[in-house]
Amino acid sequence: MNDDILIACVDLAGRAGATDIEIGHTGDDDTPAHQVRWYAVATYRGARLIADDHQSPTAAAMALLRVEGPRGDVAAMERALGNRAARRAAKRGRR
Repeated sequence: MNDDILIACVDLAGRAGATDIEIGHTGDDDTPAHQVRWYAVATYRGARLIADDHQSPTAAAMALLRVEGPRGDVAAMERALGNRAARRAAKRGRR
């Protein structure tokens, strides 16, 4: 799981106007890791966008942004990722 990408995806979905963003998985604590499938759900202007059956929470969040329809903008997500990485690098340089 890549936390930076996951956070950037959720942030971008929220800035695009999505509400009620949820990321979860199937199975329970006893389910083997290779059998767990991840999903991401967001509400946008009253419609539910769903990306399910992914191998990681990061993959589910990225797939949610690729859903055809309002604001499925991968280029904007990549810009957000780049900006976040630049800010983190700048913070590390100040220490």
